[in-house]
Amino acid sequence: MLDVSLTAMITTIVVFLALIYFLNIKLYRPLLLHMEKREAIIKEDEANAMKNAQDADADKAEIVRIMDAAKLQAVKIKQEAMDSAKQAAAREIAEKKTAMEEDFDQFLGGLDEQKRNLKNDLQAKIPEFKNALSSAVAKV
Repeated sequence: MLDVSLTAMITTIVVFLALIYFLNIKLYRPLLLHMEKREAIIKEDEANAMKNAQDADADKAEIVRIMDAAKLQAVKIKQEAMDSAKQAAAREIAEKKTAMEEDFDQFLGGLDEQKRNLKNDLQAKIPEFKNALSSAVAKV
């Protein structure tokens, strides 16, 4: 029947164990070590990505805060400019009004002077008008 050779079986077992030992040292350990390193790198990259996402969110919030502050400052500056322009316009209007009132007062003073001069001239010429009127009535 079948004869089992003890030397062949021992040799097969020794070769199998030697092959397992050799594969463990040359293939499995380096492969497992490489897989562990790769897994560590992936975890590190994932942590960095999360940190970058958090930093981006923080930066976005900071940008929004800065933009809001800039908008408020722009509104404030615009309002100050409007107030300043209104004050300048009010001052200029007041100056022009004062100047026009002075000119009007001078004009009225000139009219009063002309009125007095005209009245004096007419009063001085009243006797002439009376004579001219009497001579015109006498001719009729």
